[in-house]
Amino acid sequence: MYRNLSLKKKKFIDPRWLFAVGLIISALVTYSEVAHLCNPDFEILRTTTVGFWHGSVPYGEKGEGLFLYGPLFSIIFTPFAFLPAGIAPYLWNIFNFCFFFLSIFALPDYVKTEQKCRFFLFLLPLAAVSQLSFRFDTTTVYLALFAFSLMERGFYKCGITVILVSAFSGVYGIFQLITLLFYPKFWKNLGFAVAVAAVFSATPLLGFSFSDFAGYYQSWYAAVWTCEMTQPFFTVFNLKPFFHELPVWRASARAISCAALVILILMRKNRFSFFAFRAGVTGVLMGWAVLFGMVSDISTYLIALAGFMLWYYGKNSATAADRVVLWCNFFILSVIPIDILFSNTVQDFLFYTVTLNVWIFAVTWLWMLAYSFFGSKRDLFSQHSYHLPL
Repeated sequence: MYRNLSLKKKKFIDPRWLFAVGLIISALVTYSEVAHLCNPDFEILRTTTVGFWHGSVPYGEKGEGLFLYGPLFSIIFTPFAFLPAGIAPYLWNIFNFCFFFLSIFALPDYVKTEQKCRFFLFLLPLAAVSQLSFRFDTTTVYLALFAFSLMERGFYKCGITVILVSAFSGVYGIFQLITLLFYPKFWKNLGFAVAVAAVFSATPLLGFSFSDFAGYYQSWYAAVWTCEMTQPFFTVFNLKPFFHELPVWRASARAISCAALVILILMRKNRFSFFAFRAGVTGVLMGWAVLFGMVSDISTYLIALAGFMLWYYGKNSATAADRVVLWCNFFILSVIPIDILFSNTVQDFLFYTVTLNVWIFAVTWLWMLAYSFFGSKRDLFSQHSYHLPL
């Protein structure tokens, strides 16, 4: 009996089995949209990408609140925009799922295979919700995790390039550049980042004239700002009952909180050599990007949850309180958004009226922050030190 249970458990945590299950879910989610001709989000991505190559700005009156991605996204999405309409949505979601899966299992070996399986299962429900709308959230997650793994293995230029691909596609990844502080050759890496950023910032010139270059970025910012002002999102600036309208000082709050994080990181320079600290702070930054973001919606919390899991499994051991936090986040942020399990009435009350999702992750984020920066060094890091390549 116990042997059978052991075999079943071993099969359950087999990455190959999980990949097959995830692939089927990704295909079924895509089918549910395509078969019922209700995939307007994918058509927006297709139309704006085709328009990019014809010199049409994807933002402004028609794109406002709908297309908010950066110029590099249009280049990445180009192969899918010109594929037949019947297969393009499937290939887009399956492509993203495969890299999403690989990014988790490519994490450094300090995160054990069984932990990676649980990492994947924890994110899978919300990843499916994100793919239902053909969102970029799974892409942002796998770019962040790939960048982290590359930096940990000493492939700094590759890691920086991946971070900037994320930054010029969906913005959220840019804050991961702060983690350059952890690694050797900081100034050399920073110089490389500036050079790559300069190249990526010029990508609108592939579809627009130089005279329209500045206008492109102005339109992008205006679209994001307008969307933030006119639609409900889930950031600390939307937290009920404190805020019923966006505070005018939110930009200052973002700048001050980001600067405070950098100062905290520098104050803990003696912990840079520990994997647990680097993984934890990377998770804190991913959570910060969502909590303090401009247009964070329900599926955007996939980025925050991935950061939490990186923090959770980067630690040497989890306490009972950590496990309570884990399951609260899983249920509220990853399960409740599933429409077939919870009605729109329940979701609207919990997310829009009470902002329970923001509350639970705000508390979680503070827990992560306190443990990473102010926790006992002996308790956090005594069991393992994952030294960096020189």
